[in-house]
Amino acid sequence: MRVVFPVNEFRGLQSLIEGEFKSARYLVLVELLEDGDVGELSYVEVGGYESPASLVRRKNGGVVICDSVDDFSRAYLLVLGVEVIQGFRGTVKEGLEKYLRGELTPPYPKTLRDDGV
Repeated sequence: MRVVFPVNEFRGLQSLIEGEFKSARYLVLVELLEDGDVGELSYVEVGGYESPASLVRRKNGGVVICDSVDDFSRAYLLVLGVEVIQGFRGTVKEGLEKYLRGELTPPYPKTLRDDGV
């Protein structure tokens, strides 16, 4: 599974997650292996015509952890089956550690399918 963190400046695991999802300049992609270990860390620059939400889809993101997200992006990601966790501020490393410990969960159904849609 791939966890995605929107950031404005790429500094590896020390990249800060803050601000609006749709305004992110980069997406940090962290691959989680089936045994729960952390695999590859990479990033992609958001640019041109492509939105962060469409990049998450193209890069097969399974979870997005962000500070805030607009309603359209959240709905688009949820329809795709992407879990959206908002309200987190900190570094990618802190967000990843909290997620792996089960301390970050969405405040609503994980996907629209969980809510009967």
